[in-house]
Amino acid sequence: MRWLTAILCLGLWGQVRVRIGHTLSASSGLVGIDTVFRLQKAPLYLWVEARFRSPVEWDTLWVALRTVDRIQGIYLLIRTKTDRNLYRGRMAFRQSGIYLLTFIPPRQARLVLGRSRVYITDANYPTVIALRARARGLASASPTNPEAALTVIDTVALEVLDLPEEALSLPESSVPALEEPLEEDLDSLLEVPDEDIGPEEDLDLEELDFGDDL
Repeated sequence: MRWLTAILCLGLWGQVRVRIGHTLSASSGLVGIDTVFRLQKAPLYLWVEARFRSPVEWDTLWVALRTVDRIQGIYLLIRTKTDRNLYRGRMAFRQSGIYLLTFIPPRQARLVLGRSRVYITDANYPTVIALRARARGLASASPTNPEAALTVIDTVALEVLDLPEEALSLPESSVPALEEPLEEDLDSLLEVPDEDIGPEEDLDLEELDFGDDL
């Protein structure tokens, strides 16, 4: 069974293109696409789109939302009616942090279809660098165990946020996704201003590795 899961993961990995935005517009599709968002008032609701290169067997997907210290929630994406390769849903971010989004089939935590990362800043942590420093502190205080995290998914309540009917019938907008390879340092992609970087800052994202699994 382990070998079958590994083969499926290899076959599907990298097929998902993820986009996250503020709103969904009937005229423009997903609006405000980015990887960094500001939390003005909790919760912050964001739209998530996941597009596969070819259709997969599931009508819904689960997205595990995880910070470096724990799983924050499980959310549902629904296949759109106009495009079998495209899934849409909404997620609630209730606090600032660096979030890892892991896309899985329903109740199949070991079959990881794709991952994306999003940064939620607020008044206390106004920059990506501040979020990284906070995440390093959390990681050192509460070392995570990826295997243990897998068992937690079945105990977390699935959150299904209301979707307007047009969300499942709108075509995908033409705005390209923001590519964010998780293996690479993302400072250049995020365009962090130089004045935010102190001499003592170490921006190596290796320290913020969320593990090979959830």
